[in-house]
Amino acid sequence: MLPMKAATNKYSLNLVYKDTKFRLSQMDQNAGALGAAMLIRNNIIGL
Repeated sequence: MLPMKAATNKYSLNLVYKDTKFRLSQMDQNAGALGAAMLIRNNIIGL
């Protein structure tokens, strides 16, 4: 996770980086599909 933290620190505002927490997902291969489904649901239903 160090490269991801370094890139976030380099390319984001200090305030954003300071408040960001990095965690490993336990969702495995389903994370992308579930995230896409949630975005679609939120845009259609307006939640």
